[in-house]
Amino acid sequence: MIIRQNYIYILLLFFIISVRIFATGSSRQDSINLFYSIYNQIDETKYSQTNKADSLVNELNILALHLKNNPLYTSRAIFQDITLQYISGYQTKNYTDSICYLIQHCDSTRYPYEYSLLYYSLFMTEFLSNEYTNACNYGLQALKYATKSNNKNLIAEINKSISRLFRTIGEYSNSLEYGYRALEYYKRNKNKEKELGMRINLYNSLYLSGEKEQAITQLLKYIPTIKKIDSPYLLTAAYINLGAFYVKDSRRNKSFEFYKKALDISKQIDNYSLTITILHNIGAYYLRVNQPDSSYKYLKRVEAYYIKHNIDERLTGTYAGLSLSFSQKKQYDSAYIYHVLYDSIRNHLLGNERISLINKTEAKYILSDYQNKLKIAHDEYTIKKKQTVILVISATGVILIILLTLLIVVKQKKIVLQQKELKELENKQLNKKLQEEKESSQQQKKEFTQTIDSRNREISTSLLLLSNKNLILNKILQLTNNYNQEKSDLEFYKKEIDTLIKDNLNIDEEWNEFKMHFEKVHPLFFHKLKQQSKELTENDLRLCAYIKIGMRAKEIAQILSVSPDSIKMSRYRIKKKLNAIGDTSIDDFLRDL
Repeated sequence: MIIRQNYIYILLLFFIISVRIFATGSSRQDSINLFYSIYNQIDETKYSQTNKADSLVNELNILALHLKNNPLYTSRAIFQDITLQYISGYQTKNYTDSICYLIQHCDSTRYPYEYSLLYYSLFMTEFLSNEYTNACNYGLQALKYATKSNNKNLIAEINKSISRLFRTIGEYSNSLEYGYRALEYYKRNKNKEKELGMRINLYNSLYLSGEKEQAITQLLKYIPTIKKIDSPYLLTAAYINLGAFYVKDSRRNKSFEFYKKALDISKQIDNYSLTITILHNIGAYYLRVNQPDSSYKYLKRVEAYYIKHNIDERLTGTYAGLSLSFSQKKQYDSAYIYHVLYDSIRNHLLGNERISLINKTEAKYILSDYQNKLKIAHDEYTIKKKQTVILVISATGVILIILLTLLIVVKQKKIVLQQKELKELENKQLNKKLQEEKESSQQQKKEFTQTIDSRNREISTSLLLLSNKNLILNKILQLTNNYNQEKSDLEFYKKEIDTLIKDNLNIDEEWNEFKMHFEKVHPLFFHKLKQQSKELTENDLRLCAYIKIGMRAKEIAQILSVSPDSIKMSRYRIKKKLNAIGDTSIDDFLRDL
């Protein structure tokens, strides 16, 4: 009857979604967007709003059909449906055939994430069926493809589920190992809620491994943090675990305290399977403290839920508790009835329990084999890594030698180049110095030549004057000799000598003759003087010529038959006329002209 109602509900839902999609003229992309929107809503509600999540899963399955059973969407729809069953703890649908078909027709290289979801779905299906051997195999396959897809959240979830599997079969050390792996992924992803949920599971495994006080202490430590993130589901789960930890020792009152807290908080969430767990634990607590009426009240609610959902394997514990509660009340007939129900279900499930025990053993063997393979793979990886390290070191050494050689060659070339540049610089400086010395030598030679020329000119001028005077003296001497030889008239010779002296005392004629000879020795001298000043007179030019040849003022005065003071005055007037010479003495100016 229940299956028929579900079938009618799904058909109705399929019709409603179809009408919504086609009436709005939605495109394929709209359907895909809607699919992922619903998929994300399921992730948000599957723990705290299970009824809403169930409804969303049905919508997701119908959308997957509309998308023509594309493995990309079908695998996700199946995964979410099985995840809800896994959370509730009982199986309502079996997708094994569909999953195997998708695995055969799905490209694992192209879709490693979807492939991982399919194997993860098989893991949860086999786990719910107590097929721990298959569950272990599928879980490891799911982890392999999740690693290839590099989806950190999925890797963490699979590690968490494998941790639960090992806790179920009593392999607590392996449960803790995979649990801590999941915890690290959640911490890296900064998913605080998932991290705290994983811590609750880890402390459960820690408690079962024998570290009871440490498990209790650690879980109590994180209660304020769980309250801070405001997650009623996680807080309920934490209180359930604390109640279970305390119930097995002398602190049973604390156990009941945590169970009551869990029951109060569970009213804030829509997860009845979690509520049933609390009710069952409270019923068991009342049995331990000999309050059968209270125990009966809680256990009857649990029985009704398990019967409604056909969860026979869970009824064994419930019937055993009800039988014990009636025994405590001394109602042995009722106690016997529940004991018979307990036996019938137990005998029915006994074969399954044996199979479950075998599966646990096989799962342990698979785990051991898997760990051996992992160890071998790790050893091979270590050897390859060492070989790679040796190869890298060798290659690095060769490269360093090559680089060092190149560095030395470049350094040598640089040194040679620097030496060459230094040599060229020294040559340039030497050439420059030689050129400067050459120019200095040429300048000195030029100045020396000019000095010699100047001296030669002065000598020539002096010789010219001397020659002229000698000529006059010779003439006088000749007249004197003639006078002595001829005994001529004294008056005549006197007259001749007077005439000769007067002729030679003709300053103007003497000047003109001097000037002619002077210009041969000092060409352009008078021309340059006249360019300096047009006010210069002929007497000024004559005085300048005498100064040029180095005659002193006294000598010039004798030649011109004037006083030395007159010569000094004349020099002063000439310097005034040559106003361009400034502070330079007239002697220096005329010698350089």
